[in-house]
Amino acid sequence: MLFEDIRILDQDFNMVEHCWVGTVDDRIAYVGTCPPENPEAYGEKYAGTNRLLMPGFFNAHAHSPMTILRGYGEALPLQEWLNDRIWPFEAKMTPEDNYWGTVLACAEMLRYGTVSFTDMYYCSEDRFRAVAEAGMKMNSSEGLLAFEPKPYSEYPICQLNDQLIERFHGSENGRLLVDYNIHAEYTSNPIVVRDIAQLAKERGLRIHLHASETKLETEECKQRHNGMTPIQYFESLGVFENPTLQRIASGWKNPISRSCGTAASSSRRTPSPT
Repeated sequence: MLFEDIRILDQDFNMVEHCWVGTVDDRIAYVGTCPPENPEAYGEKYAGTNRLLMPGFFNAHAHSPMTILRGYGEALPLQEWLNDRIWPFEAKMTPEDNYWGTVLACAEMLRYGTVSFTDMYYCSEDRFRAVAEAGMKMNSSEGLLAFEPKPYSEYPICQLNDQLIERFHGSENGRLLVDYNIHAEYTSNPIVVRDIAQLAKERGLRIHLHASETKLETEECKQRHNGMTPIQYFESLGVFENPTLQRIASGWKNPISRSCGTAASSSRRTPSPT
C-alpha cells in the first residue's frame, strides 16, 4: 500500500506534513516527502489528506488471557485478590480459555493501535497460536510460581521452557519471542531466581517479572531478606546482570545501587492511519 500526502509522527515525536509511506507485504519499504519513483510497486493507494500515520504502540506488561477475568474481584488488596479470587479461578482455566482470552486481548489492542506486547501467563502454546493468527508480535513468558526451595531444573517448567524456546523463539518471521519468567519475589525463592538469571544470561533471553507493586510487598521482602527491597533482592541474585531484562512492573519506589536497563520488544509492523 502507498499512503499518499499524509501527515506522520516520526521517531522524535515531530509532525511531518506531506509524506509518502510505502509498504511491501508486512514491511515499510519507503518513507519520503515526495512520491516514490515507482509508486505502482506498492499496490493500493491511500489518500492521506487530513490523516495521521504513526508508529504502533507497545504494551510492555500484559496477562492477555485475563481479559476473561476482568472485573472479577475489584477493589481488593493485591494479595487478597490473588489468593482468594485470581489463582483459584486460573486453576480452572483450560488451554482453550487461554486461547480465546488472548484472541480478545489482541482484538482490543489492535483496535487502538497496539502492535506488540510482552505477556506473562500460562498455556504459552495457545497464546502463541492466537497472536500468530492476529499478525501481532509478542514476547511471551510461561508463568512460574516457585514456592519450593529447589533448583529451577527440578521444576517441570524448566523442560517446558526449553521446548517453547526451540519451537517458538523467533518464529513467525521473528514476531514471536520467548522470555524467562520470575513472577515476583514473594512467589519465588533465591535458588530459582539465581538459576533463571544465569540461564537468561547464557542464552541471551529476557526476563519478565513483577517488583515492588505495593508497599506491603516491599516491606515483607525487607523482612525476609535482611532489609533488601525487591529491586535490591533481584539485583543481589544477578537478575540485572542480564543486559536484556524485559520489564519490571513497579509501583513502589525503592533505592538501587545502579541503574537497571529495560528493553521493550520492537516492531516493524505496518502502522495504521487514524
